[in-house]
Amino acid sequence: MPAALKAQWTVHAGVIPGQSLPLFTRTWQYTSMEDDLDRHDNPDGNPAFHSRLSKMRAEVMDYYLQVSLPQLNNWATIEFIWL
Repeated sequence: MPAALKAQWTVHAGVIPGQSLPLFTRTWQYTSMEDDLDRHDNPDGNPAFHSRLSKMRAEVMDYYLQVSLPQLNNWATIEFIWL
């Protein structure tokens, strides 16, 4: 059975508000398979555990910080959805 989408982040950035530049648009997807692996690897729910989810969130935030520089763009946003 294929893995279902569990969460998705998309970073958009550009010069003209509302017009994201493809060069700076990037999407990350977290699947039900990754969620199952995180739950298996951390059965006790230890908050200090570095899950695939937390690593992906950190990567999204790092990318957002990279493209939200005034030398590159005038705006940047993160879209997030949890399914």
